[in-house]
Amino acid sequence: METEQQNKLPFLDIAVDNSNNQLTTQQLRKIGECSLTVGDQSICPVPQVKNLGVVFRSSMSPESQALTAARSATFHLRRIGKIRRYLDIDTTKLLVQSYVISRLDYCNSLVSGAAAIQHLQFVQNRAARIITRTKCQEHITPVLRSLHWLPVKRRIQYKIICITYSTLYDINSPAYLKDIIEIYRPTRVLRSEKRGSLKMPATKTSMGDRAFSAAAPALWNSLPVELRSVSSLEAFRSQLKTHLFLATY
Repeated sequence: METEQQNKLPFLDIAVDNSNNQLTTQQLRKIGECSLTVGDQSICPVPQVKNLGVVFRSSMSPESQALTAARSATFHLRRIGKIRRYLDIDTTKLLVQSYVISRLDYCNSLVSGAAAIQHLQFVQNRAARIITRTKCQEHITPVLRSLHWLPVKRRIQYKIICITYSTLYDINSPAYLKDIIEIYRPTRVLRSEKRGSLKMPATKTSMGDRAFSAAAPALWNSLPVELRSVSSLEAFRSQLKTHLFLATY
């Protein structure tokens, strides 16, 4: 068991990053000056709201959502840690998956490409150490590999790519997703036309790079051609995880 000092989360004191992942001060000022009147009630903007368990900030920074997910997962992880000595490894894995990893994975694509991933990765590392009873001084990569866990960054990529696959091949996938990704079609006949690549949109900011319309084509085009053409979603998920696992470790 780790000490209480080791249980503390160092990232909880990290201030919100003022990088270009967020809206500019001028843009935020314009939003703050807006108001909506419904009947006799005036509705004014607030800096932060929660919808379906996801925290949205007016700056569109993913920091608050990552911190909220990390705090929630850490609460349950500490409770599991207190009874770890009474549990076998399989039961511990089940509890961690149900109460911790599920919270790290929930809507995690919203923090794709952002520095806020470090908050979620810290919790995953702690979870892996509790399951395997690994000391903090030992390197975490072999521990994650032994559990066959993808790190948080790869888990996010896995989710985005699976959504992209469903969008392309499932006729019941949401129309709003089908509308924002487009098959690449060259102006003349090229061999690349048969590779199933997606058209990359032009982006000017890191926020634009993190959008699904840009992140999905970039990740999809990085996959081997044979993996993109797998016929079933179940087989695709299995082969994709293997591909990402080998690329990571």
